[in-house]
Amino acid sequence: MDYLYHRVVDNTQGNILYPLNELKNIYPEAYKKHLEKYDGREHLLETKILILNCLWNDVLHFTAVEPRILFNNLAEAGFDTKELVWKRWYKIPVSGLDPTNTVTCIYRRDVSLIPDARSFALFDSSKMENYRTVSTETLEYYREQFKQGLRPLFFHRVPHILYKGTIEVEGVEIVDLG
Repeated sequence: MDYLYHRVVDNTQGNILYPLNELKNIYPEAYKKHLEKYDGREHLLETKILILNCLWNDVLHFTAVEPRILFNNLAEAGFDTKELVWKRWYKIPVSGLDPTNTVTCIYRRDVSLIPDARSFALFDSSKMENYRTVSTETLEYYREQFKQGLRPLFFHRVPHILYKGTIEVEGVEIVDLG
């Protein structure tokens, strides 16, 4: 069975994952906290996902890359992963997602230079191996961020799986890297 991963956040309320824009009305304090991760990258909140007729913050964000792999990549770049706060992850079965509301986001170019450098396509479960791949650009980025003493963006140039909808997480397996 194939899985996608979504970070378990400290201020999770209830048993449902909501996209950021929905969270705004349901749990305003949690919304404010999640919004902080876009400081300096506010343009992302206006990114249109035409294929789903919505915005970047109208979808849930997942990765197909097992979080331990990303942690190992960061460790190999020099980071002390014991200091990373993203230790717990929901392990969501792909079979539970409505494929008509699921897309992939692949980075064609450096998004920090060209904000619209993303490519969106309907999610194709037969391409899971591609979605699980961490690019050499991501690994180089991690090394460069470490050399400069900067905190890296965890998912820089890692394929995103985006889901328009909510997800019930009661009883979902949690991967704990702590």
